[in-house]
Amino acid sequence: MSFHCSAQTPAQAEAARLVALHAMHVLDTPPDERFDALTSLATRQFDVPVAIVTLIDHDRQWFKSKQGMQVSQTPRNVAFCDHTIRSDGLTVVEDARLDPRFADNPLVVGPPGIRFYAGCPLHAADGQRVGALAIVDTRPRWLSVHENDLLADLGRLAELALRAGQVEYERNAAEQQLRLNKQHLEQHEATLLEAGRRKDEFLATLAHELRNPLAPIRTAAELIKRRQPVDPLVQQAQAIIERQSEHLARLVDDLLDIARITHGQVLLDPQPVSVASIIADALDAVRPALHAAGHTLLTPPPQAGLRVQVDAVRATQALSNVLNNAVKYTPDGGRIELSAQADGKMVRLTVRDNGIGIAAADTERIFDLFAQDRRALHRRQGGLGIGLGLARLLARMHGGGLSCSSPGPDQGSTFVLTFPQAAAETRDGQADTEPDDSAAAVPLSVLLVDDNTDALATLQLLLQMEGHAVTVATDGHQALARASAAAHDVVLLDLGLPGMDGCEVARQLHAACGAQCPVLIAVTGWGQAEDRRRTTEAGFQHHLTKPIQPLKLQRLLRQVASPAAPSHGGLIRVAAPPRGAVRRLQPGARYTSTFSERSAETSANAGGLGRRCTKLSSGASSRIGACRKAGPSSGAFRHSSACPPGASRSGRRRIRRT
Repeated sequence: MSFHCSAQTPAQAEAARLVALHAMHVLDTPPDERFDALTSLATRQFDVPVAIVTLIDHDRQWFKSKQGMQVSQTPRNVAFCDHTIRSDGLTVVEDARLDPRFADNPLVVGPPGIRFYAGCPLHAADGQRVGALAIVDTRPRWLSVHENDLLADLGRLAELALRAGQVEYERNAAEQQLRLNKQHLEQHEATLLEAGRRKDEFLATLAHELRNPLAPIRTAAELIKRRQPVDPLVQQAQAIIERQSEHLARLVDDLLDIARITHGQVLLDPQPVSVASIIADALDAVRPALHAAGHTLLTPPPQAGLRVQVDAVRATQALSNVLNNAVKYTPDGGRIELSAQADGKMVRLTVRDNGIGIAAADTERIFDLFAQDRRALHRRQGGLGIGLGLARLLARMHGGGLSCSSPGPDQGSTFVLTFPQAAAETRDGQADTEPDDSAAAVPLSVLLVDDNTDALATLQLLLQMEGHAVTVATDGHQALARASAAAHDVVLLDLGLPGMDGCEVARQLHAACGAQCPVLIAVTGWGQAEDRRRTTEAGFQHHLTKPIQPLKLQRLLRQVASPAAPSHGGLIRVAAPPRGAVRRLQPGARYTSTFSERSAETSANAGGLGRRCTKLSSGASSRIGACRKAGPSSGAFRHSSACPPGASRSGRRRIRRT
């Protein structure tokens, strides 16, 4: 049966045949035992000296398998098989000398003196004749019907072997391509991961470099505020600095958080947290902008004992973003309401304003990243359009959500933020209350370590205004020397210190002080999850990201001074303090503080709970003598004889039970 289209010209047919041949990728390949078995069988069955599987290329015939021949190819113009591929049937030449097509063929008149030839055409998968299986003899002969059938059968087996080889080649080629594709994908993935890592490093470094100058700016603004200047211009300038530094800090945090969340790099630590503390911290974050706009805020107290199962920092961030949105999109002198109520297994935090409202078609679009209301591009504070989207992502990570509704433009908006409800807290009937920030701070001895002189000076002044005794150091070795020279309750420690970084300082302090190590608080511009993990592993009990909110630091230091008191939900706690790291006063007892006269040498080192380490030799973590509690019969804390000889004790603070 013919496979050819009669409409083709000879040249077109030959071109198509060569395409089919080359597509088989069999030319010039190594010997194949399948074809060798067929030619060997043919020589035995037909009792001939030569049997071949040959393929006809453009100008040659190439032998895929050969029995009784030494050469691997011959010119096409002398090939008997070239005549075989011109028809679909067998080509049988009983005596080449009597056949005008071959009588003068060099292979007939010269060596090897071919007389007999019989060939069966071999077809490609598309029907093109690409070669032949042939037997050759040097004496004339003829084939019986049975032998014709046998030769045809051998030809079909050769065709199957050719097609199987083509399939194997294509499979191998596909597998090779898959491997290459996989390698390319892996290389591309590695490139993307590296680009992502560099981007994350860039964002983290950018945030660090922005936060470092923000820290002294915010602290300086707080210092001016606490001095209560009478000049209205100074008051206005202080408010602007405070408000804009808060705004810039929020932009930095939101950018980093969006990048981390979209890469799955934010891990939550859900704990039962009072709703009152979440609200208090969120209001702290937006209060400067709220007061600047002259808004009225209505916040009925939440139900006593109402708690949510959340990561306190992230839940506060989500609520403050929603509140900040209400502040920005409500004209000056507007009204904002914040309420909380239980709703089944969830807690609903509702923020309602009388601002510019939202069109019905935009109530979902506003949660898209970088989406902004075009009607409000003139508002007082700019933004990146990621606050609400970030708040919704954080809520959903907790198993909650964030939705929006509005009657329409200029008719206000309502946002409902939901979090899973936690079991109600029972503390002997004590209801959740906001911390009393007006109460006097308990003086502590603080070691402050930072290589940024502006940040160091402003934070030192702020702590001293709170009544704390402050010792300063500008590098890790100085910090260890200060820690060994006098007792300290708290160490506020920057991470990026010259010579010895903050984490190494913390490790050496823990190794030397053991259970009597001061409370270690990281104060740094590095705030990603990996940075918090590093500080936790180094032994820090808290991690504060610059610029620090003064009120948050004030509350944290009060918690350190009175660890038995209920902690406030806004603190960024990354790990429980090591056992013995914070002395716990006995609940219910009253304590009074007495100070002796301080010498000039130790006036900056007087402090609250008084952990002290012996001097470290050249920064090494030598064994440290601890300050310990007196025996069971005494209510006082005293310093043991392990404190270094010659060190003044005039600055020691003793806490007596009364």
